Amino acid sequence: MHDTFERPRFFPRQLVTHTELNQAGDYALARLRRHNRMMHGWGVVYGALVCPAGDPWRLRITPGYLLDPAGNELCVPKEQVVDLRSDGVTVAADDPFTPCGDPVRRGRAGTVWVALRYVEEPLRPVRTPTSGCGCDDTACEYSRVGDGYAVAFLPECPPSHGGSPPRPDEFLNGVPSPYPPSGLDPWVVLAKVEVDAKGEIVAVDNCSCRRIVTTLAPFWQRCAPQPASISQVSVNPEGPIAPGATGVRLVVEGAGFEPAARVDLGLGVRVTRVEVTTGGTTMLVTAHVLHTAAPGGRTLTITNPDGSATSRPEAISIT
Repeated sequence: MHDTFERPRFFPRQLVTHTELNQAGDYALARLRRHNRMMHGWGVVYGALVCPAGDPWRLRITPGYLLDPAGNELCVPKEQVVDLRSDGVTVAADDPFTPCGDPVRRGRAGTVWVALRYVEEPLRPVRTPTSGCGCDDTACEYSRVGDGYAVAFLPECPPSHGGSPPRPDEFLNGVPSPYPPSGLDPWVVLAKVEVDAKGEIVAVDNCSCRRIVTTLAPFWQRCAPQPASISQVSVNPEGPIAPGATGVRLVVEGAGFEPAARVDLGLGVRVTRVEVTTGGTTMLVTAHVLHTAAPGGRTLTITNPDGSATSRPEAISIT
């Protein structure tokens, strides 16, 4: 697995082969892995808790999502059961079964660390013609690559999982970080498990050797409505305004006025300019009263871009 920094460029009348098409996918995958490695780090993002399965020697791994040191995604879409007497098991992400791993030795009491690593598996073989001349000269090529993971039982917590996580102040204050090391082992440890000679699970520790990747996905907000409000309206000139008047100015005081708010003064009055002061507490409105405007009061309506609106009846009066 290596970084790819070139992507294919297609042009008219180009002969496109599997090399160019595969390189396009490899380039996108390499960029995703670099992004995961540099921006998010590696470890357990969600779930993947190890629990006793109820039977001797057996453990349950709950659904989860992980990133390995190379930036690969490890998805555990459904619960898996593993047997501590086995040498582990390899699981395809879309495997319809829940394998336990075939026991290959007698169970031994002691402590193991349950870990996952990313694996790729060729899938869906199809027949392809060979260079032979015969009618039956065909071979098979795999047409897909499936993501999966392998479960193993390690004798110790790997050195890559040691040390202490950064302090919150180091994150908030922007302390420079070293370039992530390469060549780390591929394992992401889930838990430390102690088992006795009868296969009974004595203790499961999902914390001491587990790296947890910080994610913002569970955190969200709900915006609080802040509708505009009008506390006072001053008009210049004061008093009833004659049809045909231009440059009528309104000083609207209140709160929550947005710079892009729409202002309406009813039929026969055209708003020509709107200015909102910093903080949204004052709005300066310039209007023109048409010659055809009917006499009577007009309601001032202010509508913010989010659709919230406020109004003041009889803001101006036309003679």
